[in-house]
Amino acid sequence: MAEAPKEEAKKEEVKQNDKSDDKKLIIISGITSGIGAGMLRKFSSMGYIVAGFGRRKENILKLREELSIKDELLIASIDITVEKDVTEWCSKVIDKYGTPYMVIHNAGSVIGCNKDTWELDMKDLMTSYKIHIGGAVLLTKSLMPKMREANSGMWINISSWAGQNAYAGGTPYVSSKFAIEGLTQCLAKELVDLNPDNQVLACCVSPGFVNTAMLAGSFAETCAKQQNVENGDEWAEKTCQWILDLNTKKDDNGKLLYHGKSIGPPIEKESMKKYCEFFKVYGVEMDYNQYIHEPKE
Repeated sequence: MAEAPKEEAKKEEVKQNDKSDDKKLIIISGITSGIGAGMLRKFSSMGYIVAGFGRRKENILKLREELSIKDELLIASIDITVEKDVTEWCSKVIDKYGTPYMVIHNAGSVIGCNKDTWELDMKDLMTSYKIHIGGAVLLTKSLMPKMREANSGMWINISSWAGQNAYAGGTPYVSSKFAIEGLTQCLAKELVDLNPDNQVLACCVSPGFVNTAMLAGSFAETCAKQQNVENGDEWAEKTCQWILDLNTKKDDNGKLLYHGKSIGPPIEKESMKKYCEFFKVYGVEMDYNQYIHEPKE
């Protein structure tokens, strides 16, 4: 009789690791702050198994404690520019929790910005590309084959209004976001070329203007505070269900409507309007419509 508690604990562990569990797996990169941390919290509260990683170990430890995460594999301290660490982590997550239902490549950085292009530090520029583009490719190589086998799920690359609009001093970030939109279009076409009945949605999501740590010390941070722009958790609260609904939208031929597209959530319109109005006060005229990601249905 003394062994019963151990047996029960073992059964519970097996149950938690059972890949046939009804809970779907969502994988997110860049979870240590901003919308990444917000999506981690929101999707977890919605009942999904959420696995994610980020570079800042102290934030990872806080998130594990906050969300009562016992399996350290689910919330991991990993640098997305280290190929071996990323690929090994992805393999372990799939082995333990199965094929992901959704992958969100959210990791981002403004490293190297606020300099004219001719003054850029090449190391910083390459780091930006490794985070945004290299990270997307690493995750795709590690996770997409299983999703293609299942022929279901969603692949979301986080873009930006800067993925279609340049600004002075933004070359590392802007060129990375332009590239992530091109990469996503290529990925979408490849999925359909290999399977005309493809049901894996690949698209970009442009969050809009969000008050995150990436704005720290900038004029945009002042704007965000004055205009009461949503932070990462508030953004996620208003947006996560919208993201989940993207692959339910079909065209007249039954094809995924937003496949290969770049689209912004409803909150993007409101936040970018605040952004443009703020800068207008300072004499900077901005065409609001060019900052909205709204493909025709």
